[in-house]
Amino acid sequence: MFSCAVRRMLLGSRASMEVELARAELGPSVALAGLYCYGEIGPISGASSSRYLNTTFVTLLLGT
Repeated sequence: MFSCAVRRMLLGSRASMEVELARAELGPSVALAGLYCYGEIGPISGASSSRYLNTTFVTLLLGT
């Protein structure tokens, strides 16, 4: 899980709720890891180029 550091600042003490919600959805058997980032670069629907995004929460699920 990659969460923007701005989200951490905005959410304050509620930031841990992101992890709790992910844990509730994925279940106890899925290992979790993550870090705070300083924004992401990615496409936006309808835009001609990628943009800098912040206040995002990105997850990546790897399986076998």
